[in-house]
Amino acid sequence: MKDAENDPYYELRKKLLGLGDSSFRKTYYPVLRHKQMELERFRIILDHINDIVFLISYPDGIIVDYNLRAIEKLGLKPHEVISREISAFLFDDLGKPVSLKAMKDKGERILIRAEIACRSCGKMPVEADLSFTKYGDEIYCAIVCRDITERIQMERLILDSESQYRTTIEAITDGILVINSSGRSIIYNEAFRDMYIRFTGEEIPEKIDVSDFFKQTGLSESGDIHALMDSMDSGEIIGKVLLDDKMAVIEIKKIPIIHEFRHEQSVLIIRDITLNSVLDELRKDVLYQLNRNMEQFAILNDEIRNPLQALSGTVELKNPALAGEIQPFINEINMIVRRLDIGWLESEKVRSMIKRHYGVSVLEKDEIRDAVHYIREFRLGDENTINP
Repeated sequence: MKDAENDPYYELRKKLLGLGDSSFRKTYYPVLRHKQMELERFRIILDHINDIVFLISYPDGIIVDYNLRAIEKLGLKPHEVISREISAFLFDDLGKPVSLKAMKDKGERILIRAEIACRSCGKMPVEADLSFTKYGDEIYCAIVCRDITERIQMERLILDSESQYRTTIEAITDGILVINSSGRSIIYNEAFRDMYIRFTGEEIPEKIDVSDFFKQTGLSESGDIHALMDSMDSGEIIGKVLLDDKMAVIEIKKIPIIHEFRHEQSVLIIRDITLNSVLDELRKDVLYQLNRNMEQFAILNDEIRNPLQALSGTVELKNPALAGEIQPFINEINMIVRRLDIGWLESEKVRSMIKRHYGVSVLEKDEIRDAVHYIREFRLGDENTINP
């Protein structure tokens, strides 16, 4: 025993045989087993995630490891994948094999859109996360690929929907302006772009501040516009835009977009109603003038009948024979006066007669005159369209 204790390899022998408190079996083995169990748990997790995982040696691009999902998605057997170059399976968005060297030149970790060649489905679109790591003297690239087929389909649906939405608002002849809660433009259509240039005399910027637009057009001077924009409710106002000796009448409708009880966006529908406003004013003035003149006709009718009756009586007393010849003409005049009484005379003849005999003009108002100037220049392009 004493010789054994003097043996320089005695302690080492005890460790190898598992004897003593410092044996390899009691110290190193449990640590290794724990590490092995951790690796096995990690491997189980790795094999059951939906993403495809490759471990690639750099710079040769050889696949040294992969997870179970990679085999399932590729539709291949393990020996058909291992030791193959990743360029045989992974392609960039242009259809070219992915070059690890080109990827590493961009950074230690990059995210790209790519495609994986699958035996069952052809090429599957993926989002590939490439991460380069050094282990000892070796460099490896871990590639995690996520299937984005559904995402791409959703993006296409969104693009199609946006295209349809854009086509729809461009087809609307009214100006459409969508703004956020700060009054900044999000989108606008061609009709609003033309309106902006016409009213401000400037090219439309990429982003529009609606308050600046209202200031440039003079609409901000009206308190109604501020009340409309500050409100969370739908509403509309009618404003006037002055352009030198011209005047446009526009109608602004606001439709708020409420999300989770917050006023996040608003849709402004801006309609040029100058022509309708002028026609309404003309119609009101014409009707007013016609009514006024019809009242005068009612008075004139009596003034006409009285001399007719006096003429008829005088002629009948002095010359009964001549009275018989004159009476049909007197009756005809009386019939015309009667028709005026009950309004049977056509409105166009009345209007022509009023204008010819009384010189009535329905465009004496300054605003109507300025609006007509605007319509002639910007809306109709034909001075003969409205002839007051």
